[in-house]
Amino acid sequence: MVAYHKSALITVAIFSFNGAWNDLLGPLLYLNDESLYTLQIGLQTFKGTVQTQWHYLMAMSVMVLLPVVLLFFFFQKHFIEGSNIASGTKG
Repeated sequence: MVAYHKSALITVAIFSFNGAWNDLLGPLLYLNDESLYTLQIGLQTFKGTVQTQWHYLMAMSVMVLLPVVLLFFFFQKHFIEGSNIASGTKG
């Protein structure tokens, strides 16, 4: 029974981390110093009004996505169990 609670908490933690990691609008509103900008705001700097530097944008997108993918792979078993508990199925 404790394992189910642990899996559910890990699932919520993964979703919370993903939501905070991908937040663009929040930091854009309350950060004034460019040295404190998040990675998602940094990705937006590669998109210009006249020209987009696609090669830099795609390379940095992979680097920004890497921590989320690694987190999922390390906790994949718990994530699947927690998702099954939340949906009411047994697996």
